[in-house]
Amino acid sequence: MKRVCCIVFFVFVVLSLSLHMGVQGLTPFLQKTCPHVLKKLPNRFQSLRGKRVIIDGTLITQRFHFVQNGHPYHHILGWYRLLQELQDNGVSAVCVFDGKERSSAKARELQRRLGVRLLANERKVIEEQRLQRLNGLKDAVQQLQDADPDVRNRIAQSLKDTALGVEDSGISALLEANERLSDEGPKVSEPQESPVATETTELPPTTPSEEEKPTSAESGSKIISTLHSLFLSYKANVAKLVSLSIGHSETPPPPAVPATTAEEGTEQIMTKAQHQLTVEEGKFWRKAAAALLIPVLNGVHAVIPKATETELDRLLQQSNFMAVSFERRTKGPPGETFRQSKRIIDAMGVPCIESTGAVEAEALASSMVLGGLADYVISEDTDVLVYDAPLIRNSTNRLEPLLVMSGQEIRSALNMDHNTFIDFALLLGTDFSQRIANVGPQRAYKFLQSYASIEPIVDIVETVPRYDLKLPRDAYLAQIDIARQVFQNLPPIPPEEALKPKVRDQQAVVDILQQHQLGRLLDEPDYEGWEYDAHYRGNYFNDNPNS
Repeated sequence: MKRVCCIVFFVFVVLSLSLHMGVQGLTPFLQKTCPHVLKKLPNRFQSLRGKRVIIDGTLITQRFHFVQNGHPYHHILGWYRLLQELQDNGVSAVCVFDGKERSSAKARELQRRLGVRLLANERKVIEEQRLQRLNGLKDAVQQLQDADPDVRNRIAQSLKDTALGVEDSGISALLEANERLSDEGPKVSEPQESPVATETTELPPTTPSEEEKPTSAESGSKIISTLHSLFLSYKANVAKLVSLSIGHSETPPPPAVPATTAEEGTEQIMTKAQHQLTVEEGKFWRKAAAALLIPVLNGVHAVIPKATETELDRLLQQSNFMAVSFERRTKGPPGETFRQSKRIIDAMGVPCIESTGAVEAEALASSMVLGGLADYVISEDTDVLVYDAPLIRNSTNRLEPLLVMSGQEIRSALNMDHNTFIDFALLLGTDFSQRIANVGPQRAYKFLQSYASIEPIVDIVETVPRYDLKLPRDAYLAQIDIARQVFQNLPPIPPEEALKPKVRDQQAVVDILQQHQLGRLLDEPDYEGWEYDAHYRGNYFNDNPNS
């Protein structure tokens, strides 16, 4: 059970990591350099009574969607509880959602994410094959249990004469190579309609129908054949997994923007988790074969130990969680998820605004705060800080303090004007710009302390072989110029009338909750049967200041 929980933990770590966007490595840098700019509010929204917040509705909806808790309408549950917490503490809110267009400045990032989704899909296929293989193995074990003792003995004897279950030097070498690649981490990573974690991936049946079941005389040969086919499938998947890791570690698709630090961690965690599951499957084959064979060698009938079946069930559960997590990473929330989210938001009296053109929600939210229409942006996207707005993070985890950060305070602590801070963010890497190889946050900070802007830094970088722009100079600087324009030019703010709170329609709230199997919240507001917060606990971000 402990190992199952570890795989579940991996799943939710991955999904949380994939939703952390913005400036690469900024928060860890701030933790080391000027930790006082990271302010915790243990009382959460109680400390913000009388304030108004603008919520990045697109990102928060994605967060609720991907970090599932077993309830099919977790996004409705999440929005209800977040808005209720705000209203209980006298904090007014406005939600802003992305418009239908996408910014052309993000073209490279979108290209990279496509490559990442393709990688996740390939890993999903490997996991689905494992799930099918383990289901087939479970059927074979059941047939072994039902077989005559003499048939079991014959099957066990055949294992001694074959490579099945024996330590295979070729497989061991491949797994060692894959472990090294997993530790290094692939060069591309990512983020995404998905099943919830309690669902089982649907696969074709692996057992014959009652009418097709073999006779007792045939059963031994048939079971042996099945076991050998399944073991060959395992070996083939090991080879495929290593090839996939090599292909994506050595040949990232140019000219995609490098993954963010969080996304690199995401892919590395998933790679290591899948590798570990492959190692455990190999151990199971060897232990199961030995458990069957040893009694025969000692002159007694072969039996299938109960522990073997328990171990197989555990592997099946782990593989299912893994397959579901990869499935979730290949797709995004469907339109219906956003429509349902907006319905509960509207019913609770919170205004919803959709950005126009290619303007993204965090940009419009930042503009509204800087324009005096609100006090904070609620998001996880640290781009908000580059716009110079104050940011509230950790809003979806009711068990942890809020984290408040101010772009202006950060600039002051780093002794940077706004333009230099923008260049600092661009050197670190954003959705609009790529990081220069071997120029991390500390080096970027030192460069800017000396040169104040990117252009003279590029002059230096081009003379040092270990630095790499990854693009021709003109192309890189053109990318930087576009990114600067994105952060220097805030979108126009909507009229203040659009932010006017609506009257909460309690009957509509009741109807929505009851329609989506959430009516229990009406009588038990703090009901935790869905483990709402469990999947947000711990250091799910590499830069979590609460850890």
